[in-house]
Amino acid sequence: MFYLYIALGIIFLGFCSVFVYIQNYGLQKTKYNLTFDNLPESFNGTKVLHLTDIHRKSFGKDQNKIISMIREEKPDLIVVSGDIIYCYNHWYNFGYSYEKDLKKVMKIFDSLSKEYPIYYTPGNHECKSGYYPYIREALLDSGVTVLDSDIKTLEKNGEKISIIGLKDPTFWGGSNIVLDEYINKTHLELTNLKEKVNGFTLLISHRPEIFDVYRQAEVDVVFTGHAHGGQWIFPLVGPVFAPQQGYFPKYTSGVHTFGKTKVIISRGLGNSSMPLRLFNRPEIVIATLSK
Repeated sequence: MFYLYIALGIIFLGFCSVFVYIQNYGLQKTKYNLTFDNLPESFNGTKVLHLTDIHRKSFGKDQNKIISMIREEKPDLIVVSGDIIYCYNHWYNFGYSYEKDLKKVMKIFDSLSKEYPIYYTPGNHECKSGYYPYIREALLDSGVTVLDSDIKTLEKNGEKISIIGLKDPTFWGGSNIVLDEYINKTHLELTNLKEKVNGFTLLISHRPEIFDVYRQAEVDVVFTGHAHGGQWIFPLVGPVFAPQQGYFPKYTSGVHTFGKTKVIISRGLGNSSMPLRLFNRPEIVIATLSK
């Protein structure tokens, strides 16, 4: 009987290990079809692939798993809404090095930037790391378009759409604490950027919880992350925690509409303060824009 218990214990531990691995490395694709009255006809059917909160995570040797999944989709463009590295040295992250983190993540961009246009805007971890100028340079060298509160205009058949990349509010103060003052400055910054463009606007911004800023600017669609899907999602309870939203947050995944603005929140790919995901697998979002 003793050996039976030992065997059952080993089987149980094996099951738990497989379960935790799948929860944290079993990539999922989430697809949305979004309709906009003001989308130019030439951009009807545009497929946008969204990556966020990679946090230096690896998916297969040389990132081959995630690269293959992205190639399968053949996106028209890729948007990245920040936090590609991890800026803290917790007990489970002994030996933290932004250089090692960046080297891992750059395998994705080095492989894909020659095949697809990639647009990136930084999150709070890039700001907090203190190494953002070096991260930015590496991305630019790879062929990624870095939008530090900047605008990129796409043109097709004489019709245009605008992509705005809005840097994280923490860049206003260098602290991971988001003060109202930083939000107000971010609001003003987005308002000024929006006044420079006409027609359909796609926004890349790290945070979902400042949706009021996006709504007031009347951008058409926003790609965000930051909330990590609530990190743990318990049946009948829902998401447990998200930064700046606290416990049992409301805005952690999916598509949310505020006025004329659709906000897409990805569950993201990596982890930060909580080292494990539960019932919340890492996610690649694919949004098809339709007229």
